[in-house]
Amino acid sequence: MGGAGFMSDMNNSVRNNRGLLKGNDAAAYRNFDSKSYKTSLKNPKAPTFKTATPEYLSELKRQLQVDNLRMATIRRRVIIYSIIGAAICMALIFLVKF
Repeated sequence: MGGAGFMSDMNNSVRNNRGLLKGNDAAAYRNFDSKSYKTSLKNPKAPTFKTATPEYLSELKRQLQVDNLRMATIRRRVIIYSIIGAAICMALIFLVKF
C-alpha cells in the first residue's frame, strides 16, 4: 500500500503539534492563544450593531465621494506624468541612437 507511511507520519505530526500547543507550563508554545481559534463558543452572544442616522449616512457618502474624487485625480496625474516621462525617454533614446 503506497503512501501509508506518509499518512501515519502526518497523523503523528498533527498529534505532536497539538501537544506543543496544549502543553504543560514548561512547553515552548504555552503562550499560544488557543481561545481565539476555537470554532464553537459555550455562551455565544449575538452581535449588537448601532443604528445609523440619515445625517450620518449622507455625511459618510459625501466623504467617500470626496475621497474617490481625490484618488481619481491622483491616478490621472500619475498616468499623465508617466506618459510624459516615457515620451521624453523615448525621444532621448532616438536622439542618442541616431
